[in-house]
Amino acid sequence: MPSDFTPIAEEDSNKLVGLDDDIVKLMNQLSGFLLHRQVIPIVGMGGIGKTTLAGRIYNDPFTIYHFYVRAWITIPQKNLTSQPYRVRGMFLGLLKCFANVTYDARQMTNEELGEKVYKALKGMRYLVVLDDMWQTRDWDILKRFLPDDKNGSRVMLTSRLGDIAAYVHPSGSAHHMHFLQAAESWKLLEKGFVLPVRGKCLEDVANDYLEDLVNRNLILVGKRRLNGRIKTCRIHDLLRDLCMIEAQNENFLHVIERYTQAFLMGAVAPRRISLLLADILHFKMRPMPLTRSFMLYDMHKNLPDMFLLEVMDRVDFKLLRVLDIELLQSNHFPIEIVELIHLRYLALAINCELPGSIFKLQNLQTLIIDHIWEGQYLPREIWMMPQLRHIRLKRGCYFPRPHSRGIKEKSQLVLQNLQTLSTLTGPVSCSQEVFACLPALKKLEIFATEGNSQAEQTSEYFSNLLVWINSKH
Repeated sequence: MPSDFTPIAEEDSNKLVGLDDDIVKLMNQLSGFLLHRQVIPIVGMGGIGKTTLAGRIYNDPFTIYHFYVRAWITIPQKNLTSQPYRVRGMFLGLLKCFANVTYDARQMTNEELGEKVYKALKGMRYLVVLDDMWQTRDWDILKRFLPDDKNGSRVMLTSRLGDIAAYVHPSGSAHHMHFLQAAESWKLLEKGFVLPVRGKCLEDVANDYLEDLVNRNLILVGKRRLNGRIKTCRIHDLLRDLCMIEAQNENFLHVIERYTQAFLMGAVAPRRISLLLADILHFKMRPMPLTRSFMLYDMHKNLPDMFLLEVMDRVDFKLLRVLDIELLQSNHFPIEIVELIHLRYLALAINCELPGSIFKLQNLQTLIIDHIWEGQYLPREIWMMPQLRHIRLKRGCYFPRPHSRGIKEKSQLVLQNLQTLSTLTGPVSCSQEVFACLPALKKLEIFATEGNSQAEQTSEYFSNLLVWINSKH
């Protein structure tokens, strides 16, 4: 009887990279000829892929066929819950995997719940996975209720602690996971972010890179989009610490946190800088002409209007490619930005219109603007920025007509590379004329109100959109 808990998505379970040898070895232990109940510990540091490996085996078709009963529980850490409550949760978690937990069961004592688990497993060839065990005491309690009927039952256990493995299986050796995958994946990151591949757009190549890191068990998928691509992802805290150390050692990325202002006065020439929870008003920034990326996170938005202009003037980012200062809100557009001709990515928050001189950023691929009011007007010169791939104005934008005055060459009337455009508003922005000049568009967001006075206008939006969609097929 399969468990209703699935530790790893079925769609991802067959795409794991670098675990083939581990899987074969552990599957042999599961299906071996030893009839006594066997405990199989999997040991390794946090984030290395213990749970992923156990989940792959747990969901394997042979495992489902071989064991009459499967159960999986993740054990809470000892500092989060008291032991009686934690033990109760473990028993209830096991019962949920192969039986309905009734109201009466929830009123039972821990000893009674354990007896119920024992009776449910008695005589069955079962596989129980105990994920993330931290205390030997938990095993001492659980093992009393895991019967050994000499029918080939198995208990698989994951832990960061080698002492746990030695305790639960003193007569054998644990399966230790190595960290080679992390080193290989770090080399993958060092190869230069996203390199062009013939026949693929940069977004597809970047997605392949990300999936590769997922398959190497270094990144966890949070959510996927409707088309199956990764929408959000997470990284284990220990692995994050390792990456930050390696990144700084190799001058790949410097993360500057609170009270580390002396860093910017040193002799190092950082290529990529991330300010995190830092008080930027007290930083004594020096010119950094070799910096390629500059990003601010968790900053205070209430800064003087001219502060951003002063920062841009002092720092002198001659070769900057990525500038993310969206959390620094300003009433003025820092005009120095248009001189950063190497920019590929720009995110900022301004309470004013974009200047026409934005077209000087001929290498810009991503433009993200946050602003107070709805419906910011984009300058007509936006049509003169052929490398744009993604435009996002969070509170809506009015997109100019492609034949606006001041645009002379017809070749400038088509944004051949634009794939994302959000959020459009207004009848001019959603016209067939605009859509016809965006041949590569894949994602489009339109803002329209629900009032009766807007019903006819909204209908026109979608009518134009349908015409454009039909013209692409």
